[in-house]
Amino acid sequence: MQQIISTKAPSSTLDEREFRYHEKMRRLPPRSVAVLAFAVVTAFAVRVIPAYNLVMTSSGVNFQDNDSWYHMRNVQNIAAHFPFQSGFDPYAVFPARNNAYT
Repeated sequence: MQQIISTKAPSSTLDEREFRYHEKMRRLPPRSVAVLAFAVVTAFAVRVIPAYNLVMTSSGVNFQDNDSWYHMRNVQNIAAHFPFQSGFDPYAVFPARNNAYT
């Protein structure tokens, strides 16, 4: 079932104001898009460029903290046992062990 969207101007004053608002907000101004794109690219560059050589080495990926190892172990486990995931991680609170909430 398709819904037909009318671009015809409404009859009442309130509907007319809503119509004008939505017509104006349909597109972002090009300057806003440019500023947003610049902010996203700058944030990405500030985050990635300084640490790139520390993480990406000739011998492979060098994980910088324990969370990286944990998440990659979860990814490997899910990939190996898809569509099931492990509910138990023997390394999570070593040596006591813990349930894995993935």
